[in-house]
Amino acid sequence: MGAKYSQFEDLPVWKDSVNLARQIYEFTALDPLRRHPGLRDQLERAALSISK
Repeated sequence: MGAKYSQFEDLPVWKDSVNLARQIYEFTALDPLRRHPGLRDQLERAALSISK
């Protein structure tokens, strides 16, 4: 039988998505992307969408 989860936060895939979002935020904080606010915003919003 598969694992049972009482909350979606316990799912490994959700934890991975939060990790990915964190990495994307670290990446968008780098200087080259700071000069492209539209691209930076799009990447950050997409990262948040993945983990919701």
